[in-house]
Amino acid sequence: MSEARRQGREVIDYFVQVLEHDTGHLLGYLVDVTEHGFMLQSHEPLEGDQEQTFRLVLREPLDGADHIEVTARRVWTREKDTAVFVHNGLQFTRLDDETRQRIRSLMERHALEQAGAPAR
Repeated sequence: MSEARRQGREVIDYFVQVLEHDTGHLLGYLVDVTEHGFMLQSHEPLEGDQEQTFRLVLREPLDGADHIEVTARRVWTREKDTAVFVHNGLQFTRLDDETRQRIRSLMERHALEQAGAPAR
């Protein structure tokens, strides 16, 4: 994994549903997020690499919002024969300043504390 992809990656210790924007269909759950993209855990792999809009549904408001809308494209999918879930890597294709700040807030407030890492 390149240093750029590693930098700022936060595993989220917070239940965030990821919906397909237009239909409201539940695609899966947020695993980790950076300012550049996110990992989606799902039962089925995402198809294609076209740009899509997603809705990240928050259980409690964050910066006054109950969801975050992002536009991203799938860049990889990992499936294992023995796994129940599929992991999909998505890269943000457009983020305005307000959305970027909400992503940062999500990362700061709900990052999973890593063993041996200093508490925030």
